[in-house]
Amino acid sequence: MAKTLTRWIALMAVLGTLGGCATAGRDFKQPTPDMAAVGRTTKEQIRQTFGAPREERSDTSASPTEDTSPGSGQSTIKRTRLWYFFDDPTATPALPGVIPQRRGDFYFAGDKLVSYRYSSTFKADSTDFNEAFVANLERGKTTLREAEQMLGKSGGMGIKPDSGENIGKEHYYTYWYVEVNKTEHLIIEKRLQLFFDADNVLADFKLRTTRKPYEPKNKFIPIPIIIPYK
Repeated sequence: MAKTLTRWIALMAVLGTLGGCATAGRDFKQPTPDMAAVGRTTKEQIRQTFGAPREERSDTSASPTEDTSPGSGQSTIKRTRLWYFFDDPTATPALPGVIPQRRGDFYFAGDKLVSYRYSSTFKADSTDFNEAFVANLERGKTTLREAEQMLGKSGGMGIKPDSGENIGKEHYYTYWYVEVNKTEHLIIEKRLQLFFDADNVLADFKLRTTRKPYEPKNKFIPIPIIIPYK
């Protein structure tokens, strides 16, 4: 008489084995001011250059160049965000224990690009920066060239829609990554915004760092597999 052996196999382990070498999303180039000209480039031009976005979303914000509204009591504007994402676990990361990923965010007011940000943890084009150099920045004194000598070229740029192209720009340094260690996965982000006037002198800057647990959308789901034997 046949006996039945029931074994519970963790779905996540199976998926990890089968998909550990799989990429996610479509690879795309690092944006440059020529590819993404703030104040001029349209949504269709971004699609032609970078392909179809992973996500497109429209909302209303007090500032189309910010990820979130800085507060209430300000005039609002409708904006559209095109989001690009790519990861490749087989590639070489900039730092050990980090998943190689690229993220691109493009924000539009109407049909004109008002800001973009790019983050990469690939060794080939990492956007990591040394936040210790922020202590050397001086409002009203540091020039754009001096800032780039300390921090490197920025991975993003922005302009206020009502300011005109030559009334000063914002430069964004963004490094977003998932760190994998023995006990947990963490999302760590460093974000630096530099505000330059029309003469490319630093008017203001903001540095923000966050660190929070990463919770995958796919939870652990055990699947029973029935294996008959005699």
